[in-house]
Amino acid sequence: MGKVKNIKKKTNGVTFLREIIPDYKKLNVDELLHKCSNCVHVHNYDAEDVFYLFQQEVSNRLDDWKADGKRAEATLNVFQALCKKCDIEILYNKMTHRIEINCKHFKNLEVLGQAEEQRYLMVKEICRECKFTTNLALEYIKLSCKPYHPAEEWIMSKDWVVRFTT
Repeated sequence: MGKVKNIKKKTNGVTFLREIIPDYKKLNVDELLHKCSNCVHVHNYDAEDVFYLFQQEVSNRLDDWKADGKRAEATLNVFQALCKKCDIEILYNKMTHRIEINCKHFKNLEVLGQAEEQRYLMVKEICRECKFTTNLALEYIKLSCKPYHPAEEWIMSKDWVVRFTT
């Protein structure tokens, strides 16, 4: 099914979550995210480091829940962490007004003409494999969309030289 990546990165500032949130293991994912946000906004920790550690912790919890046969916490934050762990990108195309699900691991499993529907089903399958409730997947997909405009991105990617003629 979808390939799950191991997250390995060295952080410069904070190395372990326990350094900034000693009781992090006792917190559910939403509480942990709130504490991480607090560390960034109130205590001025580096956001990239803190949220990398948050993602790593949620990824570890997903692995533990799967190994123990337990159900994962059914929250939007867990779903988004699961998508990030599995390299699933959920976008909202502002030109076509459609949701696009991108994952390099889905490409070889798609049938021409069915790819869009199959991607939704593949996300549900990954949820099932990781012991995350599948009945909320469609709602969480809609809530996790990042809007983008392909034409705007193309325009912004070009170096435009303006020549004035007089």
